[in-house]
Amino acid sequence: MACIDAGAEDVIHDEEGFIILAPYTEFGALQHKLDELHIETKLAELKRFPLSTHPVDLDTARNVMKLIDLLDEDEDVNTVYHNMEMSEEVEAALAEG
Repeated sequence: MACIDAGAEDVIHDEEGFIILAPYTEFGALQHKLDELHIETKLAELKRFPLSTHPVDLDTARNVMKLIDLLDEDEDVNTVYHNMEMSEEVEAALAEG
């Protein structure tokens, strides 16, 4: 509850611990609250999540993944985000090659 009061939008529990999602504007306040509560964080980072996703077919997914790979190879690029929504079939086909 204290995390929500500090600006968290969602708290997800998984096998490794908790994931706290918050708007970037609340990052500092939330980090301060966790420190105040003596909660150790393994990782604190800003990530982008799409507000909307778009389903893609296999050809589109392949083309976008090629573009992402090319961008990742550029030394000036830190992170690449996308809003593709891939079905399990498309993900399996991409994994096969």
